[in-house]
Amino acid sequence: MRKTTIILAMILSFAIHLPAGDLFSFGFGRVTLFQEDPFSPETIYAHWVDARNYITGSEARLNLFGLEIDGYLFQAQGEITDVTDQGRPVYKDDISNRYFGGLMVGTSTEVASFTRLGLGVGTSLGVDVGLDRELFFWVGERQNIYCDESQLEFFQNIQLEYRMKMDLYLGHFILGVNYQVPSVGANILAITKEALQPDWNRGRLGFTLLSRLF
Repeated sequence: MRKTTIILAMILSFAIHLPAGDLFSFGFGRVTLFQEDPFSPETIYAHWVDARNYITGSEARLNLFGLEIDGYLFQAQGEITDVTDQGRPVYKDDISNRYFGGLMVGTSTEVASFTRLGLGVGTSLGVDVGLDRELFFWVGERQNIYCDESQLEFFQNIQLEYRMKMDLYLGHFILGVNYQVPSVGANILAITKEALQPDWNRGRLGFTLLSRLF
């Protein structure tokens, strides 16, 4: 009982000393992801101005006592590889639609007036929709598909990712830029220095415009 009282007192003291905006906040908006490696020497000006290299989705952010939870979601049509004699599309891997995004948990700190710098750790996840409406739920990598017969292997292969972000707070709006990159291969079974290294060749640059409800 005494330990519980001390812990509750510490949490209450921490909450009292936090600014009101850091106690609890929620916002949502749009996120745009550049689908080429922004730092690759092969990425040229033509890639930056080509609208087909960008994909736009939705993002939501929840802040609980300084702990920030970011979730974002994109939707894309499957790749059409051919057309049947009846004029129907033939999709690669028989996937007609893809819903994918990520879930990150982290924190941020103020580095200048109205500007915060943050870092989160999480993973990618998504659902691929087959031609017969069959759903394939994956986490970490698209190849890591959930299956009742291999649940343990599924959870063991969930790969970690990182997301760095810099946000400019303008009233109830947040204008931000982020960079997300997967680890080389970190998962439950591989928490090593080598596996935790970012795979910089697969990094992607994103831009956000969010509205804070409270």
